[in-house]
Amino acid sequence: MGRQEDLLGLHMLKRIRNSFQFRCPQLAARLFNELPLESVLELNSGASTSWSHLIPNHVYMTWEEKNFGKTHANGLRQFRDLNHDCHFHLYDAKARDEYMDQHYGNHPILSVYKSSKAGAMKADIWRYCILYERGGFYFDINKCITVPLNQLVNLEDQALLSYENNFLEDVLPKEKAARLPLVLPHNATHRLQHINRPLLNWGLAFTAGHLLLERTIENIVKYAPYFEGKKFARMREPIIELTGPIMFTRTFYECLNANLEFSITQCGIDFNGQGDPNMKGGWVRYLKNKSYVSIKDVSIF
Repeated sequence: MGRQEDLLGLHMLKRIRNSFQFRCPQLAARLFNELPLESVLELNSGASTSWSHLIPNHVYMTWEEKNFGKTHANGLRQFRDLNHDCHFHLYDAKARDEYMDQHYGNHPILSVYKSSKAGAMKADIWRYCILYERGGFYFDINKCITVPLNQLVNLEDQALLSYENNFLEDVLPKEKAARLPLVLPHNATHRLQHINRPLLNWGLAFTAGHLLLERTIENIVKYAPYFEGKKFARMREPIIELTGPIMFTRTFYECLNANLEFSITQCGIDFNGQGDPNMKGGWVRYLKNKSYVSIKDVSIF
């Protein structure tokens, strides 16, 4: 009983600390010696060894700027140093916008991207677009893989997908107005490792021109008008529904239901436990850029 009480106590302390860091990042950053912020411009680096996989050895990440807390900056450098055979590319908001203008200027996804209020939405759209155009890996700025990427993917993989450590029913929007149709692939459940969990989109790996990315981009354009002119109690819900993991999962289901031909390798939950979905010190990035999770009673366009 004492052991259980200790674990519950530690869990409660962790929740209190996380809440404090999230709600009061400026004060927490001072207390935890995360300041001054450090630039990670050197994260943009070229590969120093060869690569033989079909998925290109380019790793794309993005955030509104390129300065992070000390712990987070060090974690990003460690992730890069773990993968000397990969090219790393860190896009800030300006570079992200320039990429979309240059490569999707004649595509309707650009209008959705530009009208999006939240950086998280723009990052969602940008990740699908740049991987569709170029292929490679994408990771959220506070997430990584704890083993070299050349050990994560096989030589012939064309796409690598993983599942969230959350149940689908717990991730779907609670607000009905934020929900879109989601049809489970009842005739293809044997092709899913986890029918009750959504695909995660914080870590992706694709060859260029992959059908799932193409269809995901098309679906965002298709369903964006449904959300225009509407306000939602929590900004997070329509975002995960339209551009986030629910849309990615929905599109995957649609492709399976339509019996479309495409190659996908599934990699369990959080990349079979090799993914780190919460890099230490990642919360410090909210010093200058407020998380959309806490924004309420607003529209997403």
